[in-house]
Amino acid sequence: MAGIEHSSKTDLDGLSAEQRISYGVRYFATGQWQTAERFFLAALEKSEGSNDLQLQARVTGSLSQLCQRGDSTQAMALSHRGLDLSERLGDPHLTGLAYEG
Repeated sequence: MAGIEHSSKTDLDGLSAEQRISYGVRYFATGQWQTAERFFLAALEKSEGSNDLQLQARVTGSLSQLCQRGDSTQAMALSHRGLDLSERLGDPHLTGLAYEG
């Protein structure tokens, strides 16, 4: 994407959590689900490391949507986690997205 090769962990290390989510969304939209998952999981790891609950809620919602393509149990668990995070933040927009997911 955009001329950047993201084939190794090192490539992900230089990206912020926001950038990782953005790439994950792009890959998800083009049907490259395994690559999207790699970016979403890396974004989750980075957001957990910085204790950024808002980013954790966003990426958890994205992972939930991705899991709906196959693992409904995992998708449900992620949806509940995203809902919990958004409610803890008191963010009605994120809470609405979690309910939709």
